Amino acid sequence: MFAIQDLFGEIGKPMAAVRDDPENAADGFAEWWAYWPAHDRKAEKRRCLDLWIKQGLARHKTHVMAYTEFSLDTKMYKDDDRAYLPAPLVWLRKEGWIDWRAPPKKQIHIQTNTVQVTEHHKKAATPMPPELRAKLASMRRKIG
Repeated sequence: MFAIQDLFGEIGKPMAAVRDDPENAADGFAEWWAYWPAHDRKAEKRRCLDLWIKQGLARHKTHVMAYTEFSLDTKMYKDDDRAYLPAPLVWLRKEGWIDWRAPPKKQIHIQTNTVQVTEHHKKAATPMPPELRAKLASMRRKIG
């Protein structure tokens, strides 16, 4: 058996989940904890770390962090001064990231050259019927 030094600088007993790689078992936890918003319920850092290690979240830190960002950006957790924001320990126990898939990224179409686009559409457009063209011309003469 060996001992590991946790984020608090204390030596503790190893857990079964970290026997293979104790140095990296808490990888990502410090960033996750720092990202969690300051709130009345933000407490029990040691128990959160223990759960992080026990669940082996260091291997999935990118996915867990993405889910955390997604969750904290929802209306439920943002409104009413974050009244519905759970304690980090409760949030970790729920394991919501397991079945979560990141939403697809929105594709944004940016027009780089409006003149080219306009000319392209003019070429592709159906020509205006002559009777409609004449009617518009007479209306313009009456106005102007």
